[in-house]
Parts: sequence; C-alpha cells; structure tokens
Amino acid sequence: MEARIKKEHIIFVTLISIGIFLRFAVMTVGHNYDFESYCIVGEISGHFRNVYAETHRYNYGPIFLVIQGILYRIATLLTNWEPAYRVMMVSTLTLADLWIACFVANRYDVKKALLFFLNPVSIIITGYHNQFDNIAILLALLSIPFYNEDERFGKRDWLFVGLLSLSLITKHILFILPLFLLLKKGLPLKKKLVYVAVPPLC
Repeated sequence: MEARIKKEHIIFVTLISIGIFLRFAVMTVGHNYDFESYCIVGEISGHFRNVYAETHRYNYGPIFLVIQGILYRIATLLTNWEPAYRVMMVSTLTLADLWIACFVANRYDVKKALLFFLNPVSIIITGYHNQFDNIAILLALLSIPFYNEDERFGKRDWLFVGLLSLSLITKHILFILPLFLLLKKGLPLKKKLVYVAVPPLC
C-alpha cells in the first residue's frame, strides 16, 4: 500500500512538472496583444499612477493591475526587463494553475486535477495568452470550504463572502454564481442575502 501511494505521488509530481515545463515552452513561441497591454498597465501601476485614467487597455478590478505593477517594478531592476516580466507573469499564473490542481486533487480527484493541469487549453491560456482568469477561479475555489449553512453567521461566512468578492473583483467570470445561491436549499435567508449581495457589490 505504501509503495503504491509513493508511486502515485511520483507520477503526479512528474506529470505536474511536465505541465509546468509546457507552460514555459509555449511562452517562448511569442505573445499576443494581452502581454503588450500588461507592459503598459505594469508601467502605469508600477509608478503609482491611475491605470483607468491613462489607458483603455484595462477594464477589470484593481487586484491584477497591482500584481502587474509589482512584477513590473521587480522586472525593471534588471537590464532586460521585458523577458523577465514575462517569465514572472507566466510563473505567477502557473502558480495559480498549480494551486487549483492541488485543490482539486485534495478535495475531489487526482485525475480531474491532472486533466485540468495538462489540458492544452489551460497550458496555452497560461503560457501564451497569459490570461488571469485562473486567479479569479482559484479565489472562488478557495471560498468553497467556508460555505456554511448554519443559522449563525460567523467567521466562515465572512471568509466565504470575502474570497468570492475577491474573485469577482479580480475578474467577473463567476458573476452569475451568487444568483444560484438564491436557489440553494438549506441556506438561511439572511445568509442568502449577504452571500448574493455583497460579492457583486464589491
């Protein structure tokens, strides 16, 4: 039994390593319009200026523009900053993918986690397109363990609402999710109102 578990861990780590390698391999093919926008947004945010006032290339919440600004400032410490900025961007998004995969493996199933992490679409979106949807999805996934149908409103509820709010602030992929909570049986009415209202308002 112990040997089998060890073998499964080795296989999992090996396949995850392949997925990471493929993301950086795809990165070397080139980039699209999005990364050019990231350079512009990173420069503005990195110098503490108003991204929304200075460019039309960013129309999301402030979380990812802060990440871009931080990575840009670190990258510009180097002589050849643009490749370094790209590597850090792909590293950040790959870390989000990895966290999602580990969450799914731990809570649901290893095969589902690997299906996500080794999926060509996931690899291309992270490695080439550099889309940050995965950060929003990760935050929403992290809220799941704190979903709470108890009558009393407590710390777990605030963590659920807070993480789901951060997800929608990052990118509004799951904007319809709070509405489904209205139909959820077993969730007290007062919690439904908070769960449904607060994340979209944020």
